[in-house]
Amino acid sequence: MSIPAKPGFFIFTTLFGLLLFSSCGKYLEGTGYVYSEDTREPLKDVLVEAYIDHPATDAFQMQTHTDDTGSFYVRTDKVGCGFFCPDLVVQLVMDGYQTEIIKNPDGDTVFMKKR
Repeated sequence: MSIPAKPGFFIFTTLFGLLLFSSCGKYLEGTGYVYSEDTREPLKDVLVEAYIDHPATDAFQMQTHTDDTGSFYVRTDKVGCGFFCPDLVVQLVMDGYQTEIIKNPDGDTVFMKKR
């Protein structure tokens, strides 16, 4: 003989489960390497700007520069992830080169083109 569940208990556990699993937060991280398309040499001091979802003032997270090997690392503040996390968008800027935008870099190599 089974005991019927109370409707209120079912609703509470369902809502609690949805909140528990859909409102986690995490840091978005990205890495990559930047080279000149012409020389195939690493580009040092490229401005690297990190954004959440799109390059805009309200989505800005941090900025850094590439090192001697052309590598970079960026990390956002903790962001809310529902069923999906937002994209980490990285903008690469250097005088004399076309600006490049990449999404969710994970060790990506980018070749910047001269203007």
